[in-house]
Amino acid sequence: MRFLRLLLLLLAGFPVWAKEPDRQEVPFLEPAPKERELGRRPADGAVLTGNPPVFVWKEQPRAVSYELVLARDAGFQQGVMRCGPLPLNAWLAPRPMAPGTWYWRVRAERDDGRTGAWSRTRRFDIAPDATVFCMPVFETIVKRIPAGHPRLFIRPDQLAEIRRRSAENGEYEKMIRLCDKYLAARTDISEPNAYVGKRGLPEWTKSWRRAYGHATQVSMRMAELAFGWRMTGREDYLAEAKRLLNGILNWRVDGPSSMKYNDEAGMPILRYVSRGYTFLYDALTPEERARCQQVMRARGAEAYRILCPRRLYEPFESHANRMFYFLGEAGIAFAGDIPEAADWLYFSLLYYYCHYPLWGDADGSWHEGPHYWRGYMESFTEWGDVMQNILRINPCEKPYFRNIGDFLLYSALPGSTGYGWGDFAESFSSTRALPALPVFASHGRNPYWQWYCDLAATVPGQKPAVLPSYVSMLRAQYPKVAGKAPTDLPASRFFRGNGIAVMNTSLLHASEAVQVQVKCGSQFGNFSHGFESANSFLLHAYGDRLLIRSGIRDCYGSRFHRDFMWDTQSQNNILVDGKGQKKRVFGRTGRVLAWATTPQLDVFAGDAADCYEAGTVKKYTREIRFRKPSAILIIDRLETARPARLEWLLHAPVPFDIRDQHRVTVKNRNASCTIDLMWPEGLAVTQTTRTDPPVIDPALLAKSKEHHFRAAPAERLDQVCFVTLIRPYRNGGDVPGRGRVVRTEKGLEISVPVEDGIWRVEVDL
Repeated sequence: MRFLRLLLLLLAGFPVWAKEPDRQEVPFLEPAPKERELGRRPADGAVLTGNPPVFVWKEQPRAVSYELVLARDAGFQQGVMRCGPLPLNAWLAPRPMAPGTWYWRVRAERDDGRTGAWSRTRRFDIAPDATVFCMPVFETIVKRIPAGHPRLFIRPDQLAEIRRRSAENGEYEKMIRLCDKYLAARTDISEPNAYVGKRGLPEWTKSWRRAYGHATQVSMRMAELAFGWRMTGREDYLAEAKRLLNGILNWRVDGPSSMKYNDEAGMPILRYVSRGYTFLYDALTPEERARCQQVMRARGAEAYRILCPRRLYEPFESHANRMFYFLGEAGIAFAGDIPEAADWLYFSLLYYYCHYPLWGDADGSWHEGPHYWRGYMESFTEWGDVMQNILRINPCEKPYFRNIGDFLLYSALPGSTGYGWGDFAESFSSTRALPALPVFASHGRNPYWQWYCDLAATVPGQKPAVLPSYVSMLRAQYPKVAGKAPTDLPASRFFRGNGIAVMNTSLLHASEAVQVQVKCGSQFGNFSHGFESANSFLLHAYGDRLLIRSGIRDCYGSRFHRDFMWDTQSQNNILVDGKGQKKRVFGRTGRVLAWATTPQLDVFAGDAADCYEAGTVKKYTREIRFRKPSAILIIDRLETARPARLEWLLHAPVPFDIRDQHRVTVKNRNASCTIDLMWPEGLAVTQTTRTDPPVIDPALLAKSKEHHFRAAPAERLDQVCFVTLIRPYRNGGDVPGRGRVVRTEKGLEISVPVEDGIWRVEVDL
């Protein structure tokens, strides 16, 4: 059984000196990485900015352990360190390595006693200034878990103090009100429903949501009432918590709430039953504990099979990036009661240290956009609470979490709604950064993030998030950080890892700022929930969305989602003969050519030629120059393999007022912009509200009527330079003056009246 392999790990150190096995009979399998696979890391020739390196390799058939060897020379004679036996196909050392050149290789020990051959030798270099981030020895972490219960969120010796402080700060009364509400509800404990209808259609989507909503509600309420009993001793809370727990335990492990059938239903069961178990532990009979252990052993094993070892080498799957910390909570709650629980916890920690968060980058950005940032970070912060208080691990020690709040600080300005990229970004507001961001502000001692949270909390009409009582009580003990307005930070920033440039006039509030966002060069391409094409841009001004990414998702992977929203036609971009860029491409899409920011001018340039089907586009560069606050010049140079119909696209939440190609206006509630297609002349301009394919959900259709603008030369061309001037302004204020274009021997001379004179730009043709 796999949990026995953990014993090997507990004996492992760094380095471990081991005797060379005599036999190397089984070849090490090293197939070329497929799409969404990491490949061996560190890659051959890599220069690393993290120390120690994260080591990852393809899992080997029938492997029970691995031996990893490091050396200063390719012959493995100098500075040799042997690390192992390692139970899984990834590893991060407990302390940093010396900078400079290293070589590594790995081999497997099989369950039939045979030793595998060595992998190919790979070289890497550790930069002298590499950021240090290590994984503690697992045995040390395990010793931090309390022997008694509870052992999630609040330790047994903290209960009395938490109870006292919660009575003083009002959290105790909030808990009583919440438990009384759940008690009165007499929650239905019937098994979650099976799917209805065909996947991707509204009926199926509704049944899927009903199922995981019901599973979440029952299990979440059970855990809350269990904690309520632990804090108050009330027998009515205990009785209802047990009733809900028994209901969940009676659901079929292989039924509609299984991970295989509906992982959105299975994940909250794994998480909240683990919490309920540790809160109720002292009130459960031996028979009740055994029943819970039996069911959760099966549910934990199912999650573990999904995750391990596959996700260590192929981690780019959205839901797996939550499932691992649900499994980690189960590993802590059932430590000593379920033999495999140690495996669950070890995998969860290894995944966190080596991979998480997959869609983020050390600069703090998030590939899947602000809505999915919120969903994943709200959930992760509760695992972070457990790591912090139970395992004594500060999640903000990891490089990504040191910068996590900067992504919202720049891209989702305070007071904004609908800014940014990715699925459901149109519904994200700065208030939804709560309650996750305050946790990172506290752990990271970051005054700018706290300022953002303080401001978001003052937005009128918002409903405070309802946190589990054990979460809010614990967080009330965290150190407070004094907020500081980001007046000393640059207003614009480029998040290179995920290719998102954010150009702002101010960071202080959406109602006071103009913002341009452009996406190009994301390391994850247009895969998963961050599906936008390279060189797409957005315009927001004074709290309004003006030029947008179009579409509201009806169901993931539906025809509308797949063939309109994932397609370039839904974005402010360019079509070639009616076709956009390749969809669902994993790996870097587009190339950043230039980025510069000053208080007066931001400049971005990106190349997206390779993002179209091979052989169609020879050149496509987009340059955006933002002369703050009122002039945005977009220069698109396009060259195709053969003459083609070229269409320049914009989208808006309100109608375009079109007089001709030089006089187009978008007017929203607070702000407007004028659009002048300065070059070339003779463009045909049209707009429509129709999409292909159409939205089929009537409820969604009623709130998703958007407007789509196209400008196209009259003839088929194989080369063109589009020059467009966009001028945002406040409604009721002065309308910015029109620009002027003059043809010269070299190209075009653009003159634009701005606040302090005339802005002149020369454009080569």
